[in-house]
Amino acid sequence: SKMKVGIPVMVLTGDADLHRGNELLKLVPVAQQVVISNAGHMSNLENPEEFNQKLMEFLNRNSAR
Repeated sequence: SKMKVGIPVMVLTGDADLHRGNELLKLVPVAQQVVISNAGHMSNLENPEEFNQKLMEFLNRNSAR
């Protein structure tokens, strides 16, 4: 079943691990998917620069809510 969420949700997924992100998106269809290049399941360690950039963009965009 799908989850009802009242806050912004981002699913960060490595481009080599898209199936996990896709499974989460089925459960939380309002979530924004962000794909991190050159990364798998541990995208925060495999491409920390892009991971941090995308995370900060999301937090800055949604911090005023």
